[in-house]
Amino acid sequence: MSSGDHVAMTMLAMAETLRQLQPPKVKMAIKCAKGALTLSLSPEMAAHVKFQLGKLYFFYTENLELALQYLDSAYDMMTRMGEYFIQPRLEALVLI
Repeated sequence: MSSGDHVAMTMLAMAETLRQLQPPKVKMAIKCAKGALTLSLSPEMAAHVKFQLGKLYFFYTENLELALQYLDSAYDMMTRMGEYFIQPRLEALVLI
């Protein structure tokens, strides 16, 4: 895991915390997840971040086109990684 991966995990945790607030701060959560994509990430972490970002857009916004773009990108990346990402890959496929 690179140092960018550790920072990305922290940013995703912050995004999840913002999403769970009452009321949810979805816009801020999306900004945290998008910020994680600007880091130097391993392919596995990049796929995970795109998957989480796609789910945020899918469930909490009306921007389904962008949600599907992130989910499709994450699915393609996970498919190339073999057996490790089976469950998240299937979750992304169901949402697509």
